Amino acid sequence: MDGIKESNKLSPEGFKTKIKDNKTTWLLEALHPETRRTLGYIRFLKNKGQVEMTNFGAQLSIDTLDLGYSTKRKDKSMAGAHGEGYKLACLVFAREDYLVSFATSSFSWNFRFAGTEKRQLYCCFNPTKDTALAKLKNTHYTRVSQGKTRKLKGNIWEDVTIKMGARGQKGRKITEDEFISWRKQCMDLDHPSSIIQTSCGDLILDPNFSGRTYLMGLLLESKSQSNPPQFAYNFAQGYVNRDRQKMADAEEEGKMITNIWGEALKRDPAETLRKYISMLRAEKQCFDVTYAEYYISKDTASSIWHSHLDEDPNNDRFYYDCESGDKVCTFN
Repeated sequence: MDGIKESNKLSPEGFKTKIKDNKTTWLLEALHPETRRTLGYIRFLKNKGQVEMTNFGAQLSIDTLDLGYSTKRKDKSMAGAHGEGYKLACLVFAREDYLVSFATSSFSWNFRFAGTEKRQLYCCFNPTKDTALAKLKNTHYTRVSQGKTRKLKGNIWEDVTIKMGARGQKGRKITEDEFISWRKQCMDLDHPSSIIQTSCGDLILDPNFSGRTYLMGLLLESKSQSNPPQFAYNFAQGYVNRDRQKMADAEEEGKMITNIWGEALKRDPAETLRKYISMLRAEKQCFDVTYAEYYISKDTASSIWHSHLDEDPNNDRFYYDCESGDKVCTFN
């Protein structure tokens, strides 16, 4: 996701998706939000037990194999930051007997355990022969010159392709159940039915997603929280701890949730206002409104205020005016 956004200079909202699912293949295409041009894809071959991911027009250098190396550390619009992600992912997959290989920069990268007692993770580089590379390029550019759309296949000299799972009789197959469980880690692969998008992130109203939090579409696994959120959220920016369990700063998370609700109330008050007021009135406070008293906007407070007035047309209640400090029961 980060690679596609970076290569194509997309906004934090990123790309659109198109999914096809049949008996043999599950396929997601990442599409440019304006031109609808394919930017990359994820393909799961169910019978072969193999997942293939390709980012078109992306690069991955050998330097990125260094633990801690990251070009995204200060970029809040990117989900990665620690410089460990794909290295640890490769280690875990290899440990579980899945074959893992990359194809990029005209090289094949193959990850495997070797060394003493096979406890060290190796990355072996194999260059593509010049004759084979020239043939591949000629086939591709001939197709392009004829005005045909490119195939959903990675070009080893200009794209990044990752394959995981079985290859022929070697390696462990990825089962369909495993793949479905992995898809739930990413909102673009397991999409909620009801979302209100804002500049700060998404308010997810789908009850099946209740309590979840995402950062730029990737699920944060919260192991324990005394007052979990009632709704679900996808934050447009921020940092997480190294285990991706939660946002690194709880107050910043609370501020972003308050801002998300503020924009959502403007965009769809009929859908959101009663829900927000209900959380504020609840006897047991949920995390959604924990920081509301510090960061609620004047517009949001005004919407809540007028909602109370609409409920009390006869002015039977007393209200406290925070600015004057007086109790008032009549309003202009």
